[in-house]
Amino acid sequence: MYEVDPKDWKHIPRPYNPPDLPSRGCSAAKLLSLRWWVGSICLRLDEKD
Repeated sequence: MYEVDPKDWKHIPRPYNPPDLPSRGCSAAKLLSLRWWVGSICLRLDEKD
């Protein structure tokens, strides 16, 4: 394991944070059907966006 400098941390807004979906009432069936399996769109955006 290694340490990551806090300046390198990135924030993922709540609507785009897949692990947060079940805490907002998303069912397991719905979770399996969502496109987040391919990664959040915000991860594909340029870092400055």
